[in-house]
Amino acid sequence: MIRNSTLDGGEETLPWSLTAALDILAAPLRRSLLRFFAEHEGPVSVTELAACCVDDGASVREPERIAIALRHVHLPRLADYGVVTYDLRENTVERIPDAAVVRTLLTIVSDR
Repeated sequence: MIRNSTLDGGEETLPWSLTAALDILAAPLRRSLLRFFAEHEGPVSVTELAACCVDDGASVREPERIAIALRHVHLPRLADYGVVTYDLRENTVERIPDAAVVRTLLTIVSDR
């Protein structure tokens, strides 16, 4: 578990080990997803996510290639860590209900 100081002087515990948090944050595409999910709630299609990642400056510029990477690598990994729920049949993704956890995870590393 990772402990992080909050703005109000409290402390928040993230549900991941440092190794898991670093794995989540390791890929630029996953960081793009986290930025998206920090601000949006509700289900979103993988196609929409791929378009947002292109707009966020992902290293791969083709939405189709990004969608494939999302489906086969990044979304399953985020789902395994409990950051998102990924419905393969509906081809939709939704973040965990607690957006603050996602925002806190983003504060660990910032590439901007």
